[in-house]
Amino acid sequence: MLLNLLTNAINYAPVTDRIEVRLGRHDGKAELAVRDRGPGIGAGALDDIFERFAQAPTVERRSTPGLGLGLYIARVIL
Repeated sequence: MLLNLLTNAINYAPVTDRIEVRLGRHDGKAELAVRDRGPGIGAGALDDIFERFAQAPTVERRSTPGLGLGLYIARVIL
């Protein structure tokens, strides 16, 4: 799961020089956050991005191969 989140940050924010990884505790559970300085995912795609075969409709995605399963698998692992 962490590898997928970091790979996404690297692939979809290639011009950024900083990726933040934070681990904390919230309501007695671990909370992991990965943040990059890329263009982000549009609000209209956020509801579906964790579904099987979903990919955000961005220009950057077209040059990055993938099946749209990474975030889906990451969600299932949780």
